[in-house]
Amino acid sequence: MPRFGLTHRPWVGWTANQPPIWWSDHNKVKHQRDQYFVRATLKNCLNAVGGLFIAVLHLYEQQAANGELLQIPRLFNVEDQYFAGIQMGRYGHSFKYRVR
Repeated sequence: MPRFGLTHRPWVGWTANQPPIWWSDHNKVKHQRDQYFVRATLKNCLNAVGGLFIAVLHLYEQQAANGELLQIPRLFNVEDQYFAGIQMGRYGHSFKYRVR
């Protein structure tokens, strides 16, 4: 989140046996809200939305590589190693990503 100088890595620490903290907290809030409402934090929300952003880039990997995803994200951005440039297309500017 360059606008606010924040860096999120929502999938760090994810293993076969251990989901990300925000994922576990979300499920606890969803299923036992009365006990775990305190875990419904802005940090968990931003990590969840960031995780979705990354998942979409992987789902549409070819389109991301070709710069075909519109609109340019205003809240999230990727690290330089995953950024492949900007291009002008039929519907305006778009980013190109290196998704691995």
